[in-house]
Amino acid sequence: MVAKLGQCVIIKERGDTMSRCSDKILSRLSEKSMSYGELSRRTGIPKSALQRYAVGETEKIPVDRLEQIAYALDTTPAELMDWGSDSKDNSMYGNHAQNLLYFQKDQELLELYKEIYDNQTLALLFDKTRDLAPNDLEMVLTIINGIRKERGLD
Repeated sequence: MVAKLGQCVIIKERGDTMSRCSDKILSRLSEKSMSYGELSRRTGIPKSALQRYAVGETEKIPVDRLEQIAYALDTTPAELMDWGSDSKDNSMYGNHAQNLLYFQKDQELLELYKEIYDNQTLALLFDKTRDLAPNDLEMVLTIINGIRKERGLD
């Protein structure tokens, strides 16, 4: 059982939940080719603590640290802990509710996210370009700038 008490996430039955969380941290580190040192630099969390979390040697993870680790690994605390991953709340951008909470910190980014999320054409554009190389993105931007100039939008 996972319980949020005060400012810590406590894993009551260490087996499954902590193991899944540890596996997900290790998996994200590997996917991003990130070292504990780099994760420590990005989060401000000591490397030794990060290693304990990643190998499941601890029963408590402070909520603020879980958030820092998740965002540094481009995921959410809910995803790391496997909390309520209901597929209807997930899209190609992850959990919409979690994204809205995250982007509240920056109103400009929040508005941009909402615009992309609500507009299927923009969403498709971002989906189709997200794995392009930087020079390919430059080409796409050149085409977009040409269209905008032709229509007098710039």
